[in-house]
Amino acid sequence: MDKLQRAAQAIKNADGVLVGISSGFAEAEGLHLYAADKEFQHHFGDFQKKYGIGNLSQGMNYPWPNEQAKWQFWCRLIDLYYNQYSPSTLMKDLKDLVGYQDHFIMTTNGDGHMEKAGFFPKNLDEIEGNWLTMQCSRACHEELYPTPPLVDKLLAASSPDGTLPQELLPRCPRCGAPMQVHMNRDEYFIPNTSGSLGLSRFIHNFSGTRLVILELGIGWQDQLLKGPLMQLAQNEDKAVYIAINQGEIFLPPALADKSIGLDGALGDILSQLCFAL
Repeated sequence: MDKLQRAAQAIKNADGVLVGISSGFAEAEGLHLYAADKEFQHHFGDFQKKYGIGNLSQGMNYPWPNEQAKWQFWCRLIDLYYNQYSPSTLMKDLKDLVGYQDHFIMTTNGDGHMEKAGFFPKNLDEIEGNWLTMQCSRACHEELYPTPPLVDKLLAASSPDGTLPQELLPRCPRCGAPMQVHMNRDEYFIPNTSGSLGLSRFIHNFSGTRLVILELGIGWQDQLLKGPLMQLAQNEDKAVYIAINQGEIFLPPALADKSIGLDGALGDILSQLCFAL
């Protein structure tokens, strides 16, 4: 039995599947957070020229000089890559692969694509936050507020040159500080406690069972996800660790007898796994 068949069999027989997803998955969907490619230059060339940001990730973490510039960037980003997003073949294959089993997803991606593709929020831990919510920039309280309705309202009221109405730029309803998108960029980030509690419950419920840990598009240096997932695999006797990535498969010797590495394009391999089930 080859590695792909072994992986498909492990997923088919799993009692639960824990999925780890990082930026490699977003890139495979076509969202290039770290590239100054033609699409970035087409949609964000004005920001690049005015502020020197080289890619979307830099824009998401940029110290904007004012709220106008900040929300112009975020409105464009959310409109392009959330409002206009339709689930890719890759995302549909992932849902076909694990969506009908007990599963949980840990991700550092904040694009909201999982929710839009139909994965339930209760099965997600977006450990770095997401674009779909905003918080007080001074974290005076922990309530999160939805961003898509605000983005729609701001864009509908924007002037032809893209200027947003100053009176609609969001302020904290309690202390009056500016609001910011709920992404982990400074010491005021409000941790996703519901996601971490959901993850803890999932791990507790499936401890000692046939647990598959499925790593998708996680670089070898990304210890925020890879570290705890690999430690969990080492601690669970019946666990199978499956890593899928192109040119970046790292599996430590401690997992040699319970791991499967599939080197190749995520879209191709997930499609093959779905076919093999």
